[in-house]
Amino acid sequence: MRQILLASHSKLAEGMMKTIEMFFGKQNNLYYLCAYTQEDYDLKAEIEQFLNTINKDDEIIVITDLFGGSVNNQFFQILQNKLIKKFYLISGMNLPLLLTLLTDIDNDKPINLIIRNAVSKAQQSIIFDNDKLSNEKEQVEEDF
Repeated sequence: MRQILLASHSKLAEGMMKTIEMFFGKQNNLYYLCAYTQEDYDLKAEIEQFLNTINKDDEIIVITDLFGGSVNNQFFQILQNKLIKKFYLISGMNLPLLLTLLTDIDNDKPINLIIRNAVSKAQQSIIFDNDKLSNEKEQVEEDF
């Protein structure tokens, strides 16, 4: 089975999961981890606790909020040390990424293709709307 863990500083991951549930309903393979919401927080222990609850044959996709942040770095160590066989790490959590990933996650495509497609679509969804408006105005002026 493919499992997805959203992991962030503070409560971003929880908010993303609630938003996903608004679109798709409850997802049995989607979890969240909100780091540093309490004093004396132990990120490594919480990660270990999560990993102990999943089947060793599952594919694990972890999506963190910020590349190079402490949450991402802790998961990067798992990736780097190959502690889990089917482990995939994505940084830069955003809603288009999650929507695309969850739409495609249950098909038979290889997981690497599903992830790359979701990342690509998420990148394309980041738009500076002021430029878009300026381009539309220029197009209208050219038409006259």
